[in-house]
Amino acid sequence: MLRPVMYFAHLSRKNLEKYASNDLAFLGVDLSRISTIFLDWVCYFYTNRIFASGSITREIEIIEAEQNNSCVKKAALFKHPPLKGLTHKHFTDAQFVINNLNAYLGVMHGGNDNLDKIIKKVFESNQSGMLDEETIHKLAYLLTFQVYENRQKDKTLTGEWIIYQEHEGENYYLTIGFHEEDDNDIYKRVLEAYKVDFPFLPQKGG
Repeated sequence: MLRPVMYFAHLSRKNLEKYASNDLAFLGVDLSRISTIFLDWVCYFYTNRIFASGSITREIEIIEAEQNNSCVKKAALFKHPPLKGLTHKHFTDAQFVINNLNAYLGVMHGGNDNLDKIIKKVFESNQSGMLDEETIHKLAYLLTFQVYENRQKDKTLTGEWIIYQEHEGENYYLTIGFHEEDDNDIYKRVLEAYKVDFPFLPQKGG
């Protein structure tokens, strides 16, 4: 997926809040703690059909409610500069299905123990001794639906990051981050969020 490395807000705060108020995914979300850059990213994702808004706001709602009913990885602090001290929480979307399957099966790296175990299990249960239609269907199911269901149950689904900061009992949502981009580019957006929306926040990272 092509995405701009630097994507600072191109719409006014007023227009972004109007967009959010017309999107049911933002119902109940406190926009005063969502940075202009963050809102702009979500608008960009939605208008370009990259991610559904609800994929992101659902995780925000879970963070706010301090619940543990998400299927993605738990929120965690970044441990290394320049993002050290900031918190990230994964959100997932339909386009990440392949990434999650690969993470479990290691297909892009020639496979792993999980892939070997599934293939062995299928062929050990094969009564015909041939690669028949039943075996193919079973293999396809275990390598796709079953893998995804397992990651859901284990709460290990992955995607991209919601980056936020806790301050005086409130969470402030700074930007979206991508695994493939340079952390310094993410941090530039964090600094912009501090400057534009949250100058009162103690700056983390650097």
